[in-house]
Amino acid sequence: MSTTPLSRLLISLKSHNAFCRNAFQTVCFTTGCTLRAVRRPSRAPAHAFKGRLQVPVRKPEPGEVRDSSFWPTELLHTANSAGGLSLRTNEAIRFLTEFRDSHPSPGSQSMRKLCLDYEIEPLTLTILANILRRSRLEHCQATARSLILAASYLHDSGATLQLVNEAIRDSTLTHPDIIGPRTHLEILVKKHKNPAAMILLGRIREAQGKPDEALRLYERATNADSNTYTGVEAVDDSIGDAWVKMSRLKLKKNDVQGSQAAIEKGAFQYDEPMAYYYLATICTAPDSADYPRYLMKAAASGVAEAAQCLGVYYEAKFKKALDIRPREEGSTEGEVKAGSLSIKETSIESIEEPENRQLALEWFTVAAEAGLPRSRISLAILLRSLNFVQKGMDWLNLEEFPADWADGVAMLKESWWDPENDLTRNPIDQLQRSKM
Repeated sequence: MSTTPLSRLLISLKSHNAFCRNAFQTVCFTTGCTLRAVRRPSRAPAHAFKGRLQVPVRKPEPGEVRDSSFWPTELLHTANSAGGLSLRTNEAIRFLTEFRDSHPSPGSQSMRKLCLDYEIEPLTLTILANILRRSRLEHCQATARSLILAASYLHDSGATLQLVNEAIRDSTLTHPDIIGPRTHLEILVKKHKNPAAMILLGRIREAQGKPDEALRLYERATNADSNTYTGVEAVDDSIGDAWVKMSRLKLKKNDVQGSQAAIEKGAFQYDEPMAYYYLATICTAPDSADYPRYLMKAAASGVAEAAQCLGVYYEAKFKKALDIRPREEGSTEGEVKAGSLSIKETSIESIEEPENRQLALEWFTVAAEAGLPRSRISLAILLRSLNFVQKGMDWLNLEEFPADWADGVAMLKESWWDPENDLTRNPIDQLQRSKM
């Protein structure tokens, strides 16, 4: 195989630079010949390209959404797929973006025109508002508020009920935004005979000191045709709760028989938890077998006051069954006696607790965790009587007590570590400022 003579390849650096200054070369290493020479392209200064090189901006396709990252697209898509939202995701985002940017006043002609342009009904505005609320995206909440206000001004009953219910709950009924919804609420009562609207208006009349008018509204709600029970899910009060409110107002008018009939209706026909609570505490003797049963139904549905009553009920039962007396000298350390106190604690697992005492602990705990001050104190004192002194103090120190309990709890803490002080015999109500 022939090789390239070394003399052909050996050129001086100076000659190489002179040859390659203006050309790129390709050399055959067999013959040493130059196969091609390409002139180096001239390199223009950088400023020569300024203003000439532009990245082309792609125009959005028809129907393409450019602001999708702002909105909860997944929730919108899910609502549309499930049939809860008539707008497709892209249409919903375009509408929301235009609504946000134009910010039309609720009930204005521009708001109506925007809805007509997108063929949107007031109900769809309410659905979109609730989707934005459910997303918990902070930047979407102002738009959600504006949407639901617009829906109410355009006479969507669900939006009106939701806004008035929230205003009652937040004590903002006098806010200017609620003027329109309150006006529509009156229309829902008088013209459409909407039971949920009657309940809300009854609550407003009660707050205004008009119990007779409130009672008539509750009676109308409970006597309404069941086919008209629309929008009740948007308010805090059900039809069963309307019976409870009727019972309470009738009792204030000394109509005992009517009050009991109403509370039984709410409990037995509508299975209303608060009805069972009042049925137990107002209409049933504590020694009746129905008393704990009614309270249990209410407490199991989240009525914290019923859990507190169950704690008191079972505490009274186990105290009655035990010999309650102050701790005697020479008693065995750690022995569980009602009214005794040993600073040295034992573990809960090591104590054979009677069933009633265990139930009292459990129901007091349920009520205490729900935030009832009286239940926290009851639980703390019961734990202390069982030698769980620090555990009881932990419940007292869990968080600050309301102002009317603060002074009484402070006095309780001062005597907490005194083993001779039997706190179980002191009525807890005396610790509340209004009762001291």
